[in-house]
Amino acid sequence: MVIYDPRKFVKVVEFIQMLGLKYLGVTPDTVDIKGVVIVDDGGIEYLTRKGITVNGPILRLSENLACTVLKAAVAVCKGDVEVRELTVGIDFGRKVGVAVITDSIALTALSFRSIYKALEFIITVLQCLEASKKVVRIGIPRKEDPEYDDFVNKLINLLSSDIGLELVSERGSSKSSTFLKYGKKLDEDALAAINIALGRSE
Repeated sequence: MVIYDPRKFVKVVEFIQMLGLKYLGVTPDTVDIKGVVIVDDGGIEYLTRKGITVNGPILRLSENLACTVLKAAVAVCKGDVEVRELTVGIDFGRKVGVAVITDSIALTALSFRSIYKALEFIITVLQCLEASKKVVRIGIPRKEDPEYDDFVNKLINLLSSDIGLELVSERGSSKSSTFLKYGKKLDEDALAAINIALGRSE
């Protein structure tokens, strides 16, 4: 990252850390950068002034910082920013597990204690990442749960008409050992969300 605005830098770092990705900055001795680079206007000026060569995509920060970070995460995990199929898997329980899958590659998986924080993240992902096909896949709990029904209804009201919604069995979704890039540790809810998104539940 080459971000001069300190407020933007802090917010970008916080979102990157939430996604479970790693980041690097530049030093006075940096002559070239390999990989995805997130920059603001001051960062572009610094790269130009120092003559630093960038071997990889350069993503300029937009007004929605989360969108830029998500697109950078796609580029890191897939090698490019093009997404054909975007799947969001959801495991609803005491915590809400949310997994983001781009073309069968796990981008991130998180757990939220707040239903509203989970919904906010899901909608941010769906709005920020462009894809030919977008699907939200939610695991059906084994026992009836009014809070689950309320969550699904809230989500339906937030989804645009071009996004598919699937309710699938969550049985067996927590069994497989799945790890994200950089060895991000997953709790049971996040792991279940990945398996639901990938259709690994029974």
